[in-house]
Amino acid sequence: MSHALATLTLGRPDRLTKIKCEHFQQAHDGSNLIGSPKGYIGSNEAGMLSEAIYQPALDALKKQEASSMINRFPHFNIIVLDEIEKAHPNIHQLLLGMMDDGELVLNNGVTLDFSESIIIMTSNIGAREKRDIDSQPAMGFMDTDKVQAKEEVNKTSFKLFSPEFL
Repeated sequence: MSHALATLTLGRPDRLTKIKCEHFQQAHDGSNLIGSPKGYIGSNEAGMLSEAIYQPALDALKKQEASSMINRFPHFNIIVLDEIEKAHPNIHQLLLGMMDDGELVLNNGVTLDFSESIIIMTSNIGAREKRDIDSQPAMGFMDTDKVQAKEEVNKTSFKLFSPEFL
């Protein structure tokens, strides 16, 4: 579905940035996302987000693609954070600034603009609880399974994420 959205809005499915959050389970993995701090090895290298956001826009500008959506909206991106619950809580806090202010300041001081981006998060939170509820026999006329499943997902979500992130 996200590829279809990228094709529909940007005309190119390759403008979609998919980040598998299972690769960010450690607190220090944030440097792979935004770059290493000054003084560390690789501090002059870009992080995954800055490469995904600005490199295609710079390439389009170099090619003089005047009719391209990327040229008109260089910061417009579609970012998929796949299985967000697997990322370390420090990564959640890092992404909170991106979602709250529309900006993310990299370790080298460069500010990435996400104000024109679509951010999609996928999750498997509550899948196990839903499966357990579905396996129980239902009684009566009310569909309490959906209510119970929703409550379980909410409980699990509040255990994993801070309230401001939710």
